[in-house]
Amino acid sequence: MTERPGGPRLPYLVCVRSDDRDALLDALGAWGYDLAHLDGSAAVDGPSLWAAFADQLGVPDDIRPRGWDGFRDAAFEVLTTAGATRLALIWEHADALVAGDLQDLLEATSVLEHVMIDVRRNRGIEAIGVLLGDGPGYRSL
Repeated sequence: MTERPGGPRLPYLVCVRSDDRDALLDALGAWGYDLAHLDGSAAVDGPSLWAAFADQLGVPDDIRPRGWDGFRDAAFEVLTTAGATRLALIWEHADALVAGDLQDLLEATSVLEHVMIDVRRNRGIEAIGVLLGDGPGYRSL
C-alpha cells in the first residue's frame, strides 16, 4: 500500500480475516471511507449473492441483477450513486460462497474488481471491495 495524506491507497479488492473486522472498519472510517455492508452469510451461489446484494443495498427493481452482467451494472450503480468520494463495500462472510460455489466466488471477485476499477477511473470515487471471511486465504491486518 502506498501511504499518502488521508491514508494509504488501497487495492481494488482485499481479503481480510473476520477477526480483524472492527479494526478494519475503524481504519477505513479514519481514512474517510463511507461503508456499504453486504452480509453474504446466506450466499451459496451467484443468484443468492445477487439477491442479497439487491435486497441489502437498495438496488432498484429495474436493475435488480439476474446474471453477472446485471450484478456488475447494479454494483456500479450502487457505488456511484451513494454520494461518497471514498466508498468501501464490506462483504461479510464472503467465505460462505467458497463452500457453496467456488466458481461463483471467483466470478464475483472478478466482477467486483472490474467495477472498482471503473468507478475509480470513470467517476473519480476511490472505491474498494473488502471480503471478510475465515480461512487460510484471509489475511490479518
